[in-house]
Amino acid sequence: MRQRESLGRRVLKPANIDFHCDAADVVELPCPQPARTGGKSRIVSAVTLFNRLLDCQPDLAPRLFAPFKLDRRGENRSGPSLCSQLPPCWFAEGEMQFLSNHTIARARTVYNDDPERPRHLLRLWLSLSHP
Repeated sequence: MRQRESLGRRVLKPANIDFHCDAADVVELPCPQPARTGGKSRIVSAVTLFNRLLDCQPDLAPRLFAPFKLDRRGENRSGPSLCSQLPPCWFAEGEMQFLSNHTIARARTVYNDDPERPRHLLRLWLSLSHP
C-alpha cells in the first residue's frame, strides 16, 4: 500500500489526485483561472468500471457493497484506479464541469502555476432532494 500524505487537503496542492468521488450528489468545478501547465481533469464512468470489474474479477465485486472506513483526512476519498488510461481534458478560463458523484469518478494531473496568475478552481458540492 502506498504511503499517504500526512497533512493537508490535496485539492489545495498542485500534486496529482487519483480517481475519486465526493459525498455530495453533484460536484460543480468552475475554473476562473487555469494553471500555466497541467491540471488536466480526468473523468471515468463508475458504471463502466463496475462492469469491467464484473467481467475481469467478479470475486471482488461484493467488496464494493460491504461496509468500509472512510478516510476523512483532507476530505479526500481516493482509491485505486481500475480503468484504462483515458485522454484528459483541459480546463480553459471560464469553463466548468458538472459531474454526478453517483456515476462519475474524477481525477486531476499535477500542474505548475504561473506566479502572476495562479490556478483558481472552485468546488461546489450539491445534494439533490430525493422524493
